[in-house]
Amino acid sequence: MCSMPRLQPSDLEWMNKPSLYLTNGGKVVIETEPHTMFHPKSQKVKEAFGLQVEPKGSFSFSLRMDYAFQNIDDECGIFLERDDKHWVTLALVKKEDRLELACTVYNNGYKDRSVRELGSAISWLYLKVVYWRGNASFYYSFHGDTYMQIRNLHFEMDQSEVRTGLYACSLRNSFYDATFNEMLLESI
Repeated sequence: MCSMPRLQPSDLEWMNKPSLYLTNGGKVVIETEPHTMFHPKSQKVKEAFGLQVEPKGSFSFSLRMDYAFQNIDDECGIFLERDDKHWVTLALVKKEDRLELACTVYNNGYKDRSVRELGSAISWLYLKVVYWRGNASFYYSFHGDTYMQIRNLHFEMDQSEVRTGLYACSLRNSFYDATFNEMLLESI
C-alpha cells in the first residue's frame, strides 16, 4: 500500500451540509437534525449530513468516529456509493439497550443488511472500507490497529468511479454530535 497523508475535512466535499458543524485540524464534528437518514425514501425525512471524496482506482478509506447518541436510531458511519441505486453503509446504530454495527447494501432496488450487536458502553469505533474493481470489504476496529471484517461484497458495477465518505443522522426526533477524525485514504 502506498500511504497518503491523513485527510483534512477540507479535502472532502459536503454531500449535505449541516447547519451546525465544526472543523478543527483533521477533525469534523457534525450535529445531526431530527428526521434525517442516508438516502431517505420518504419526503418526511431529510438526507443525512456528510462529507465525501471520489478516489481514483482501488483504495482503502478509514476513520475514527466518536458519538454521543441521544435516541433510538441515531446513526453514524461510512459509505461507498456509485449512485442512489448502488450504495453500502457501515454504521453504528443506537437501539434501546445496545448498539448495532450494521452493514446495509442497496443494489439496484434490492436491500439487505448484516448486523453485529456491540453492547452499550462503546463511545468510539474505527471503520474501514477497501474497494477494488467493483469489490468491497468493510471492517471495524475498537482500537484502530487490528480490524475485523463484517462484510465482503461485489457490486455489479461498470468501471464507474465511486464515492466514499462519512455521514451522521437521527431518524427520530433527536439530535447528537458525531466526531470524525484520523481519516486516512490509501491507494492499493
